Amino acid sequence: MRNPFGPWTFRLQGVACQIVYVEHAAEGADEGTVVDLVTLEPSTHGHEPIPAGTPLALAFDARAIGASGSGRAALAMLLTCWEREDAVVDLVIDHDRGGLRYELSSGHDRLVLVGCYER
Repeated sequence: MRNPFGPWTFRLQGVACQIVYVEHAAEGADEGTVVDLVTLEPSTHGHEPIPAGTPLALAFDARAIGASGSGRAALAMLLTCWEREDAVVDLVIDHDRGGLRYELSSGHDRLVLVGCYER
C-alpha cells in the first residue's frame, strides 16, 4: 500500500484523536517527543480516505520546533496530562512557511507547534 502521508504533501483538517502513548527523550539526548494517536473518526487526505482507528505517530524534535528548556517542559506537561486523562484531542496539520504546523486542542487547552522541514 502506498503511504499517503508524505511530509511534503500532508494536510489533515480537524480530526478527533485519542492519545495512546507519549514518549519524551531524556534531557541531553535527542530531546524530542513522540506522540502515538489513533483517529476516532474518518477523515480524508486529498482523495485518500483515512478510516477511524488509523494509528498516527507524530515526532517532534525540540530543535526543529525551536523549543527551549521551558518550552520542552510545557510540551511534555500538556501532552502527558492529555495522555493520563485519556483526552480526545482535535488534530489539525497544515503547511506553514518552511514546515508543517501542528495544532492539537482539547477543551480550553491548545498546543501549536511549527516545525521546519529537514534540509
